[in-house]
Amino acid sequence: MNLRIEEGYCYQPVNHLLDVTTPSTARMLMKLASSKGAVEVSQDDALDRGFEELANWSMPEHDSLYLIDDFILVCLPKDGGPYA
Repeated sequence: MNLRIEEGYCYQPVNHLLDVTTPSTARMLMKLASSKGAVEVSQDDALDRGFEELANWSMPEHDSLYLIDDFILVCLPKDGGPYA
């Protein structure tokens, strides 16, 4: 799956705190998603997998959550635009 991850998007490695992408982490996450795979997950599924902070921060009506290689969760805006 080719995700469009940009600077300023939130991500969280499993059982760690959430962080915000820099240009280099955004490129790394896109490369990892294209090589290892990414799947969209629900907020409840993300909570069950150990991504409490990002899952609770996200707003399902505005955000989509993608799990990359079963250990990094990325929050992307549903409309494809950057966060304000």
